[in-house]
Amino acid sequence: MSWKVLPSRAVEGHPVLHRGSCSIAKNMPSLLSKEDVRMTFEEFPGLEMCDLCAPWGSLGIDKPPAHQGRRP
Repeated sequence: MSWKVLPSRAVEGHPVLHRGSCSIAKNMPSLLSKEDVRMTFEEFPGLEMCDLCAPWGSLGIDKPPAHQGRRP
């Protein structure tokens, strides 16, 4: 199991975590281990998770709450 982090596309945004197989992140070459993801959460507490690939399930954590100010 592996994951990828895409940088924010907005200046005020946060990086987004994806499963390694997510179609949105398919062009990102680097894959992260579970330990890498844990360190990424420490570095970026505002890290968001992709709603398409739902990486929280593969990490064994609950679905995070929706972020405030997000467009529907």
